[in-house]
Formats: sequence, C-alpha cells, structure tokens
Amino acid sequence: VVVRMLDHYCRIVKQASDGKLLTLVFYGYTQDENWPIECDHRAISQLLRLDSVDMLSAPHTYYRRGLGGDALMRQYLGSATLHGKLFFDEGDDQTHLERLKPRPDHRAYALTAEHSKAFLYREFGNMATHGIGLWYMDLNGGWFRDAALVDAVGRMKKWADVSMRYSRKRNSQVVVISAPESEFYLNYRKSPGNEIGYGLYHDQVGDLFRAGAPFDWCLIDDLAAIKDRDYKVYIFLDCFYLTDAQRSTIKHLQSGDRTLLWFYAPGYASQDNLSQTRMEELTGFHFQQASQGTLQGVMADTRQTFGIPKTQKSLFTVAPEPGVQALAFGTDELAEKIVLAERRCPGWTSIFSAVPGIPGDVLGTIYTRAGVHRYTTSDDVLSANESWLMLQTRTAGAKHIRLPRKCSKV
Repeated sequence: VVVRMLDHYCRIVKQASDGKLLTLVFYGYTQDENWPIECDHRAISQLLRLDSVDMLSAPHTYYRRGLGGDALMRQYLGSATLHGKLFFDEGDDQTHLERLKPRPDHRAYALTAEHSKAFLYREFGNMATHGIGLWYMDLNGGWFRDAALVDAVGRMKKWADVSMRYSRKRNSQVVVISAPESEFYLNYRKSPGNEIGYGLYHDQVGDLFRAGAPFDWCLIDDLAAIKDRDYKVYIFLDCFYLTDAQRSTIKHLQSGDRTLLWFYAPGYASQDNLSQTRMEELTGFHFQQASQGTLQGVMADTRQTFGIPKTQKSLFTVAPEPGVQALAFGTDELAEKIVLAERRCPGWTSIFSAVPGIPGDVLGTIYTRAGVHRYTTSDDVLSANESWLMLQTRTAGAKHIRLPRKCSKV
C-alpha cells in the first residue's frame, strides 16, 4: 500500500512537470529499527522497479554512530544502483555544539570539534566510496556555527568535485543478500519469536564493516541479475523465506570456488510449507532443531564468545558428521551443540551460523580462505571502491593498508 501511494504521488509530479522534475522518496530503509514488520519498508524490491521514482534517501543508522562506528547507510545500495536509483545519505550526525544547549539530545556523541569533523568526514567517506549523494542536516539549528566545521565542509566540497573525475565503481568481492519478506514468518521484534532479526541487521552488519573488505548489499529479488559477477563470498543474511526460483539461482552459485555463508534458517519457509529437508539440501548440512536457544556461540579455537544474550525460539544447530568442521559451539541450553560450521563441498564452501554476530576477524579469515582481498586486519571500519578508501579508526596507532593493486600515487 505504501509503495502504491508513493507511485501515485510521484506520477503526479512527473505528469505535472512533463517529466522534467525528479522525485525522491524516503523508503527502503534496511531493517535495523524495531518497527512493526508490516510498515518496515518491506516492499523495497517493488519500489525499485518503479519508473516514477528517481532517488531514495534515509538518515544513516542511529546505532553505531560514535567514534569508530560505521554509521551504516540504510539502503540496499547494490540493488538501488542496479535499478538506476541515486541514493542520498541524510547526514544528521549532531556536532559538539548540540551539547551546549540546555537540554541536548542524548544522541549527541561528539564532545569536541575534532569529534564532529570525524563524523562529517565519515559521512563524506561513505558517500565517495559508494557513489551516492549526501546532504548535511542542521536538524535543531546551530550545529555548524563553528569556523572549524565550516572549513571542514569546504574542504570536503573541494574533494567532492575532484571525486567526480574518478571512478566510483564498486569492486567488492563480498555481497550480502537480504530477503526482507522473511520476517513475516517470524514474530515481532524484541520477542523470543524474533530476536534474530535485530541481531542480524544490527550486530552482524556492524561486524561486516570490520572484516577488512568492502561489501555490496543486494535484495534476493536481484540475485539472478548479479549471479555472474565476480563475488567470491555470498552472505545470505536473512533469507529464511525463499521461493523455488530463488533457490534455483542459489544452486547456480554453488560452484566456482565460491563461499556461501548462511544464517539462522535459510530457505526453511517457502511459498508452500516449512521444511528442514529443504534447508539441508540448500546448505549441505544436516540440522538438529531446538525449541529455543541463546543466540551466542563460543569459538572452538580461541574460546571467544560472540552473538547476543537473547533467547530465540526455534533454533537449528548443525549435526556433527564427517566433513563438517565445528567452528563454534553454543551456550546455555545449546552447550556442546554446533552453532557455526564449515563444510567443503565439491566446487564451493558452505558456512552456517545459527547465531548473529560473527566477529570481524573470523569473517576476515573466511574471506582470506575464499580469496577475497583484505585491505586491513586492524578491526577498523573500512569502505572502499575502485578509487576511494575510507577508514574510521576504532583504536589509536599506526594502521597498515594493503591496496589491491600497485598505485603510482596515493
């Protein structure tokens, strides 16, 4: 209904202007808010196919905005680009000037002008490395009334103009695939029937930025269009509901030494029924179903704990058998159960995680084995494309960056 409404009003704009005016809508946010499922931007795949909509926008995530955070842009940018939609990030990070007010917003993370500039440059870096647009938003008035901030924005404008002379083409070797419809088959967020959704879109996505390699993010409805690209790792983030056609496309990917990483219950729901057998045929693992379990794991080699301390109803663990390498075991009622596993299949590798929050360094190891170029191993937030690289550091000290090719000038 929301997409039909947006289409209706955007077509009025097109008709009234003889097609000369562009349209921009705030829709298609990635699901990192605990909003009711029915109104949570789930029909983005339909909207991307509208010729009445030219551009999309959203404020970046309100989580992980502090120093060292990724400030994820809330849009499936790989799919948006595929369908010719330009995305604009709404940069509404609050500067240190917000804290001078009698009642400052609790989300004002910047303490100093240097903090504020770090947030502004992060927004700019995300823009340059993703080939999108950006505006800085002065939401409550007075956020930029500082000579140092005005100077920083002026410097960014200069480099924005320079950036238009260089390629912004993405060169990611990792792609994340989402099926927003999947959560219709779970319960509402913040309930034992659906703690996994927020855990994946918040905790796991945050870890993806710290794995040392950039990634694209596409919708499952666009998988057929990108299946022959040079991605080496496909991460099926929330693909619990898959159609027969989508599973057939995934089967095409199970070759060429690709690595496919699955979460929670890939393909368990279809247009016909629920099926554990279908999950097993898709992933190459055999599963054991538990009525509930804690969404946490302990790495088998380092004993590092990851995940979130939430209880999820209906959880699948990997059955131990020859050919299955147990990477992590569960906690509490899932102790000694395999929650993260790897299986080398003929021509491809399958990795399954029952829980969200695989750490960045573990993801980095998976990437390295799959042949993905890692720019850094420093656990910092990284974004990159053919010409541009951004690092938002989480710790002090020297950082080592390895570029994918030799460059005469950096």
